Amino acid sequence: MRKFLLFVTASLLFFVTAYAQSLSLSWDDGAITNGQTITVTGDTSGTVYAYLKCTNSNASTLSVKVKKKHISIVPGSENYFCWMNCYIPTVFVSTYYIDIQKDSTANDFSGDYKAHGNIGVSTVMYTFYDMSNVNDSACVIVNYDCSLGLSVPENSSVAKVDFSNAYPNPANSQTSFTYAIPDSEGNAHLVIRDMVGGVVSDIELTENNGSLKIETSKLSDGVYFYSLMLDGQPYMTKKLVIKH
Repeated sequence: MRKFLLFVTASLLFFVTAYAQSLSLSWDDGAITNGQTITVTGDTSGTVYAYLKCTNSNASTLSVKVKKKHISIVPGSENYFCWMNCYIPTVFVSTYYIDIQKDSTANDFSGDYKAHGNIGVSTVMYTFYDMSNVNDSACVIVNYDCSLGLSVPENSSVAKVDFSNAYPNPANSQTSFTYAIPDSEGNAHLVIRDMVGGVVSDIELTENNGSLKIETSKLSDGVYFYSLMLDGQPYMTKKLVIKH
């Protein structure tokens, strides 16, 4: 009986140790409970950042990695994260880990989000976990809110910009646009991006108005987004479907 009780006690200690939650998260607004949703805001023209801190309350050093999961993503936007290294948008699990000593906090994480002119809220979950015990983890859900877009004064010349829909759309071998841009708007580009935000075409518009024909025969079937960029800022973004 005594041996049995010792075995049960040892098993319980092992279970508690194996599944104890040593990692916790926080940000500038304070502590984050496991699985909590937080929101960071910005406009559609720049980068929105989520800075997170990871604390280790374990009695020993933990080697911590991060993985991300897309919950809801605005088409045409892109997101990536930095943890020891900054990763491209298509990477969902960090290659590198950070050793966090007992009762210490790592301030090395940032979630970076670029709306690329697309209005809306994208939601991404980040999970921090111990490499030797994946059950010892902490996660947070981040809303990247660019729902307000860019404010444009009513009398601004940008309201006079004309930017047509692509035709044909869906496109096979080519598609066309028409545009009219006031002199005051400066440098203008037409940029086409794929679903993960990669630029597949960037064409400078050297005339203030006209039409532009784009060859699409070399693009793979799928959904793309084309944006009119004025002095490096997105004015409008629309969807383009390629179907051969």
